[in-house]
Amino acid sequence: MARPVFSVRGCVDSARPEDTGLALSDPPLSLTPPLVYANTYKLVSVQATGGTGAYVFEMVDNQSNGTLNELTGSYLTGGEAGVTDVLRVVDLGCSGEATATVQVVAEMVTAP
Repeated sequence: MARPVFSVRGCVDSARPEDTGLALSDPPLSLTPPLVYANTYKLVSVQATGGTGAYVFEMVDNQSNGTLNELTGSYLTGGEAGVTDVLRVVDLGCSGEATATVQVVAEMVTAP
């Protein structure tokens, strides 16, 4: 017999992944926008939705040597252009994650 499904503050207790013991996010976590193009040393903001709202942002891949605010998701790209950085959000109250990719590009140069 299947367990009943109930929702608690953005989590669904229909399954508990073995690795965390937390209920699944409902609705699932997401980051908007999922893909960003930014120059070096530029501020990038991503918006997390889903889950309970107890978000923590992390760097998965930081090739540009940028800086991330773990509480707000605000991210300042680093000084390396032509690289890809990956941000991740997790919810402390639910299981699940979402990622966003930041393509760090060089400044456009124009000449007369």
